[in-house]
Order: sequence, then structure tokens, then C-alpha cells
Amino acid sequence: VSYHSDRKIFVTCDDRAILFGNDASVISEIPFDGLSLKAFDSAPGNHTSILLDNYENGGNTRVLFVGGDGTLTGSLDFDEDIYSISCAGDYTALQFSDKCAVYKKDMTLYCEFKTSADVSRCIANSNGSVICISNNFATLYVK
Repeated sequence: VSYHSDRKIFVTCDDRAILFGNDASVISEIPFDGLSLKAFDSAPGNHTSILLDNYENGGNTRVLFVGGDGTLTGSLDFDEDIYSISCAGDYTALQFSDKCAVYKKDMTLYCEFKTSADVSRCIANSNGSVICISNNFATLYVK
């Protein structure tokens, strides 16, 4: 659950995402079309990015971009595993096995950073920089 502007509540469920108004009415609903929820993160009042996985096909992932108004603005499909997702400001960071990719909320690629194989988590910052974290160290990447 995350709060959005104008006292709206955005709820990410196992099979859909729902935006509720302040009177508990459903403003928008986005089904996941049979894909499984793996992770999500929100930049409150700005956008939410949702990571879906198709476990049956092995490694096929989809990232949904949802605007602050609860509408689906688009999606990106990947043929590789995504280990971590993080949102801040206008950016979404995705941690893959060997890189971290940063996308703007309009789904355009902002930048990519090569990372070591033991990095398992990323944290996006509102300026587009990313902190990538492993068990023994953390690295700040700035474009």
C-alpha cells in the first residue's frame, strides 16, 4: 500500500494493482495478466514500478510503469532475471546480474552501469544516481 496525492491509496496485490479514491471507490485497476508479482516500489505521488515474473518460462520478466493517477503508462519485457527494483523521483532502477539499468518514468533508458555479480540490490535516488549493494560493499553510481 502506498499513498498518492489527493488522499488516494495505491494497493499492489498478487494479481493486480488498484487505485482507490478517498471515498473507497476504485479509480483504476491494472491486472497482471497471469504473471506473478515479484516486487514493486513507489515514488509517492509520482509513479510506481511493478516487477512481474513468469516463473513457468524461466527468466522472463515484465516491468509495469504506473503513473501517479493510477493509469498504466507502459511496460517493458526482459529475457533475464531482475533481482531488485527501486523508484525515486522520476527514475526506476533495475538490478540485473551484471548491470543496473535506470529508466525514466516514461520508460526511456536513462543510463546503465556495469556491476559485479555479487550485487543483489539497488536503491534509486531522485537525481537518477543509484546505490548498488552487495554483502560486503555498496557503490554509488552517478551518470
